[in-house]
Amino acid sequence: MTSPSGPNKPSIKKNTKKYTFIGVVIVIVSVLQLLHRTYSFQKKKERVRQEEQIMSSSMESIRDTLQAKIDSIKATTTE
Repeated sequence: MTSPSGPNKPSIKKNTKKYTFIGVVIVIVSVLQLLHRTYSFQKKKERVRQEEQIMSSSMESIRDTLQAKIDSIKATTTE
């Protein structure tokens, strides 16, 4: 077997560089997607935590208001 030479010789070096570049681009895009997902998840987690705090404080406020009304009703009925 003889290796091809002349104008029909395949350019292995050129193809290797092309595929390496494509591989690097794929890796960079994958890393960027992963970072975006992680950032989005962290933002969503923080938003849920803030909503839970708001709900908790609202529930405490409602409970305190209801307890005050119950106490005032008890005070007026015992008199």
